[in-house]
Amino acid sequence: ITKEELQKLYRSTKGSNEKARACIREMGSLEELEEVFDFISLNDPRQASIGREEFLSSMRRYHQDKWAFLMTIALQHLATVRRRVLRIECKLEAARRESREVAMLANRHVECLLEPRRAAETKERRRQDKKRRDRLRILYGVDIDVKGLRDIFESVDQSKEGLLSQKEFEALFQDLHGRKAGAEFRKV
Repeated sequence: ITKEELQKLYRSTKGSNEKARACIREMGSLEELEEVFDFISLNDPRQASIGREEFLSSMRRYHQDKWAFLMTIALQHLATVRRRVLRIECKLEAARRESREVAMLANRHVECLLEPRRAAETKERRRQDKKRRDRLRILYGVDIDVKGLRDIFESVDQSKEGLLSQKEFEALFQDLHGRKAGAEFRKV
């Protein structure tokens, strides 16, 4: 349902929409409905519509406990903002690495100056990957290609908006290993 559809339904006078209009008016004033719609969509103009089930469920939660609903939405806002900031940081880091590579190719003297830093960063990334792989092996008894997984997550950070569903997340593992995620994935 879009915000415009919600407004039209609330204001409609046609007999065919009487039951839906009565139901929606029971949920609250038009201002309340629009406010909840904006909360759910995170005031994001790119999200023009919301699933009807999600909207109705949100309205029910809003009326059951307004403050708990608002806190939940605020936490979702915070998670979205955090993810956007992380995505920007990832893009900046990639641009910095690319700029350094271009500078190194263009000037042999710059290459001599920047090579130790690149080597140290590479070594640190490998150390962190090993630490994560060991931790996953100890905690869950699985051996995962952490470098490949990190590469996929960095790629997703640059290309996806919002949060991944479980199916989208499982598809990352299919991409990594060329096979469908099984019980070992669900365990992790």
